Amino acid sequence: MEQELRYNTVIFDFDGTISYSLGMSVASRKALLNEYGLDKSEAQIEKEFRSLELSEELSTLFGRHLESEEFIEIKKRYLEIQKEKENDHLSLFPGMIEMMTELKHRNIKIGIVTNRLREAFNRHLHFYKLEDFFDFTFTPSEFIVSKPSPVPLNYTLNQIGIIDDAGKRKVLYVGDDEADIKCGQSANIDTALVPHSRHLHDLDIKPTYVLKTVTDVISLCCPTNKIEQSQESKLK
Repeated sequence: MEQELRYNTVIFDFDGTISYSLGMSVASRKALLNEYGLDKSEAQIEKEFRSLELSEELSTLFGRHLESEEFIEIKKRYLEIQKEKENDHLSLFPGMIEMMTELKHRNIKIGIVTNRLREAFNRHLHFYKLEDFFDFTFTPSEFIVSKPSPVPLNYTLNQIGIIDDAGKRKVLYVGDDEADIKCGQSANIDTALVPHSRHLHDLDIKPTYVLKTVTDVISLCCPTNKIEQSQESKLK
């Protein structure tokens, strides 16, 4: 008899969840500041790092609001620097590919909703040789508004044919920071925080699940492989 699934679709964030790209982002921001005659330590840049709209991220980096023309110029140079540095700073978090491969074997759809722009995201997929791995991928190039807005997930759900609450109850969104959890909750779907999150202890908003290991995703999807729904793992 076919196994009943608690979740039949798992959507993942990319950076900080599947791909370790923080080193690339920090090194790129440090180099960008240096080009503009500014200086911050890598530790300070990392401390300030959040997954936000790029305009907000760069304004925080420069310590002031960036006007439209200036932002376009700085954004262009920042993305160029990232491209120069990415091959030396990208790596996959341990166990993620094995876990997602197991989900695929169990006929669970897997996809990506990321704040990374399409061109860079596609390069990173190519770097990891994951171009054909996911059932669907969506970036701000398609949905315009970035997380933590619910628009990215609502757009994605509509595109993959999930349009009612019954369908949403079968979807799990897995991420690493507050923007992911807020996005999932606002879209009315369950959320899970990866165990390698930098924000395990400083989130203002609680996910449905805090994963102890990445393989817990399999157990959440498949009730016959249950993880304990303790206070530590399920916060709903």
